[in-house]
Amino acid sequence: MSRTLLNNGTSASASAMNNNTFCSGNLYGAMYPEREGRKRYLFEKFACMYGLSASGCDNKNNSLLQESKLRLYAELTGNTGTVSFSVTNNNPNTAIHTEKRLPVQNAFIPYQWGLFLASIPGDASALEKTATYPSYNQLGLASAQDAEQLATIYRGSITLKVNNNVVINNLGTERFLHVPTTQNDGNGIVDSFNYEDVVDIVMPDIKIDGHSTNELTLSFNTQGVDFTAITPDKSKLYAVIYMEGWEAIGLGSTGFANI
Repeated sequence: MSRTLLNNGTSASASAMNNNTFCSGNLYGAMYPEREGRKRYLFEKFACMYGLSASGCDNKNNSLLQESKLRLYAELTGNTGTVSFSVTNNNPNTAIHTEKRLPVQNAFIPYQWGLFLASIPGDASALEKTATYPSYNQLGLASAQDAEQLATIYRGSITLKVNNNVVINNLGTERFLHVPTTQNDGNGIVDSFNYEDVVDIVMPDIKIDGHSTNELTLSFNTQGVDFTAITPDKSKLYAVIYMEGWEAIGLGSTGFANI
């Protein structure tokens, strides 16, 4: 699938962009595959907003717009039906070594994201196990019945708030569930899937700024669910939100926003 990208990039300070001819729309007429087009569109829009050059640099040629990712974890315990993800790296919660949070001085615009399950041994005796669906073999659970309890997160919703203002309200998580054709059978065969099948394009345009109070929550039904009871021995179970996007260095100041 392809689409024509339109010039929706605007800035409060037009004078800052007089030399950025790409903001006039000269680069937006090209045809790209949908995901690549979304990625390019947000780069150009973000650069225009901040008065950067077409390569994402300031007037001193410092690269301020860089491809990046966020990988955020929330532990699943008991029958807790809402979990929160720490978005910025100033949160006191201890970061997991594979976690990637946003520095408070930066901003981030995601173009695609996914919701995953992870099992991590607390004693570091093995690597993190990650799944795109509630797989008992992949996550090291005791049975398919245990894994079914984890399916509840893919019947839930995600909410984004900044400074108590709701930006995305109860976005259904069904879109993130992906059961691959070839699944982990516990005997050497592992999950096989196309990466683009397990991530979804972020809509609308969202900007995450590190200086604001950012609240990212996942809610789901926990009737008949006990995450602690099904957690593998000496391990912890997590919901993982993974985002890919553009990080603006030193430009985080205004919080989650539709832009």
